[in-house]
Amino acid sequence: MFDREHLLLAAGAVALAFGCNGSSGGSNTSSGRSTAPVTSKTVGTVTSGTKTGTGTVTSGTTVKTTTPTASNFLYVTNFASSTITTFDLDGKTGVPTLAATPDTSLPAGFGPIAIAVDPTGKIAWCTGDGTVNAMSNQVMPLDISGGKLTAGTATATTSPWPVAIAVNPKLTAIYTADENPAQSSGTVSMFVYTAGTGAIQAGGSANCGTLSGPVGVACDPTGSWLFVSDRNDQGVQSIPLTNGVLGTPGALVTNGSTNGGPYPIVVNPAGTFLWTGNTDGTISTYPLTNGNLGTATTTPATNSTTAAYPQSLALDPAGKTLVSANGGSALGGGSDDVAAFSIGASGTPTLLGSPVMISGACPAGVVFNQSGTVVYAANYGNNTISAFTVSATGLTAISGSPYAIPATDSGPIGVAVTR
Repeated sequence: MFDREHLLLAAGAVALAFGCNGSSGGSNTSSGRSTAPVTSKTVGTVTSGTKTGTGTVTSGTTVKTTTPTASNFLYVTNFASSTITTFDLDGKTGVPTLAATPDTSLPAGFGPIAIAVDPTGKIAWCTGDGTVNAMSNQVMPLDISGGKLTAGTATATTSPWPVAIAVNPKLTAIYTADENPAQSSGTVSMFVYTAGTGAIQAGGSANCGTLSGPVGVACDPTGSWLFVSDRNDQGVQSIPLTNGVLGTPGALVTNGSTNGGPYPIVVNPAGTFLWTGNTDGTISTYPLTNGNLGTATTTPATNSTTAAYPQSLALDPAGKTLVSANGGSALGGGSDDVAAFSIGASGTPTLLGSPVMISGACPAGVVFNQSGTVVYAANYGNNTISAFTVSATGLTAISGSPYAIPATDSGPIGVAVTR
């Protein structure tokens, strides 16, 4: 859920060919939108608990979660070096320390972007961006053992440029947003995975009707709905999930912004609100009722007078605090900061204190620790990780922050933690 195009151009990492969908700043310049019928099929295996099977996607009891331990792990995808950095997180202070074996190497040129961990904390997946070589446009499973990652066999997504990933909280299924800007007709891919190993196989796709630039995906807590943000058409679409399989997408609901498309997207644990970060420096709040999107309202993503650009959003486990990583330098100049907001009964974000400025860092990814007391931001612009405690007065940098990633790594962009 990052604006990969602006980030990579700003850092000079890759020269991208945008084709007919090369808009910037959220302007709606797309054309030739796909009107192909949505494909919905039951393929492979989706399991719950510890059961496995083949053929039909199945449902059942909730996937069991791990008991909080004294130490958990932070994973950081590094686009430019095609590596993932592992940090050990202190269970009390949240201080990140490089793991004994900090690097996981992916195939050369894989270009990892988004990363997500399954509810058991034993499997992760990352997406390959699609701008580097033929090894991209894929999803890579990663086995987790003692915090160490072991890469598995990657599987291709339906369309190029999978920039976001979501895990179904109830079933063994994952979903990616495949932007595919050259064709102006992105898709959402569904994969089923084997419990315990994370091995995946394609399980269908959705063209999403009107969507020309799907860039964010999020599941509701029941595992019955998938939400997709489209920055070019400035809205969000809901897709019903039947035993994890993609159904027919609903109508696009605009984000309420005058000139900014939504990029990152998160849903609260109660399934009653959804938020998007928009390319005009705002955050949209959508009320949710049984998966149906209500009318969105907008809030500034920072109190800075310069441009802000929410690259990533994170919600604490209680659904009471929202954090936005605002990589303004991705626009060629602007506010690089991380801002925290309280979430009240109305769902409207209220800024806590002042955003923390980290000039030139271009924060791209953000995530909470297991307890929701510490936030970590991946700083694409200077190859560091920032860590902040969260309170009613806002964010406070932890002593020692920012923390450098290994010298062999570069381009930190995606973050995930074991829970």
